[in-house]
Amino acid sequence: MKLKFRISIFILMMITSLFAVAQTEATPAAPVADTNSLLAFDTNTVMAICVAALLFVIILLAFMLKSSIDLYRDKYKQERTSGGNAKAANILVVFLLAGFSAFAQTAEPAAADAVATAPLTAGQFNSSMITMILGVAILIELFIIFYLIKWIKFFTGVQAFEDRRRIELGADESVVTRGGFKAWWYRINKFRSNKDEKDLDIGHSYDGIRELDNDTPPWFTWSFIATIIISLAYIWYYNSPRALSQDEEYQQEVAIANKKLETYMASQANSVDETTVQMLDAAGIQSGNDIFKTKCVACHGQQGEGGIGPNLTDNFALHGGTIHDVFKTIKYGVVDKGMQAWNAELSPMQIAQVSSYVMSLQGTNPPNGKAPQGTEFNPSAAPAAGGDSTATPAGAASDTAKVAAL
Repeated sequence: MKLKFRISIFILMMITSLFAVAQTEATPAAPVADTNSLLAFDTNTVMAICVAALLFVIILLAFMLKSSIDLYRDKYKQERTSGGNAKAANILVVFLLAGFSAFAQTAEPAAADAVATAPLTAGQFNSSMITMILGVAILIELFIIFYLIKWIKFFTGVQAFEDRRRIELGADESVVTRGGFKAWWYRINKFRSNKDEKDLDIGHSYDGIRELDNDTPPWFTWSFIATIIISLAYIWYYNSPRALSQDEEYQQEVAIANKKLETYMASQANSVDETTVQMLDAAGIQSGNDIFKTKCVACHGQQGEGGIGPNLTDNFALHGGTIHDVFKTIKYGVVDKGMQAWNAELSPMQIAQVSSYVMSLQGTNPPNGKAPQGTEFNPSAAPAAGGDSTATPAGAASDTAKVAAL
């Protein structure tokens, strides 16, 4: 009675501690949801419930194991068989009883530890750590449950009965009685011997292939049961407020992809060329303005009105009016008109900034503008700041940029 009382107190304290830890972390992060709904439970809370339920099962199995050990010991006492088998059985019983007693004796200190560690704050454990701890606890409990069931079957004689039954059905006796991996493999596949084929043959043959009435392998049955359990867990998780919907997952993935794209584009800034250049934002245009004031005003004027070089603010261009044409003209220059190639002095990003600034000058009409030169193009078809620069203006001429003499 004292042992049962100690174990009951231990279970109660463990369950209280688990729920306290799970709820302490779950409460601050929980979204607004219907608290009356079972779906509103936090993942850690559900896992804590599973841990508590499995712990209860372990306690029941432990008592069953103790009873089966007592039965097994009494049986061998009554038989009083001489020899190594009886002696070995008694040693095994003593060993298992000692282990069970050790579990009972350590229950009280463990309960005290559980009480001492119960008042945890949200800062001490994050949600992922608690989830990992609960997951490990569930795996350990499942292992203990399977281990207890194995020994209960041994001490109650169920395992011996199953072995005899398999041997009667044609299993290899040497494999079944020896145990180990091979016996386990036979057991989970429910193998039958070749001599049983006549009994299993259902009389249906097709192309020389005979159909046998074999039982469904136990591993398949347990796998099917596992899929049902997993599906129930998935239904709960997918429909709970804790999980993301398909649309939310999509938006999250798009945001992550955009972040990666920004990082990649930042690292590839100097890889831009006349085929990939795009109209930059206001900051890029301002940087282009600073470069223009330093490098280009001698030929094109302070406001792009033109001088030695052509007017950059009208709708005419000597070498094309798109940002791709402007970039190419600045990069390689126009030697026959006295414009140098700037790719030796400016980086690709700096050329892109100057190109964006030149494109922003269209339509500004500064005073003292130079007369138009080249072929007229449609400025409305040119890419605006921050827009898609890959579209070619419908009215653009085929003979390159408007900054012919930059």
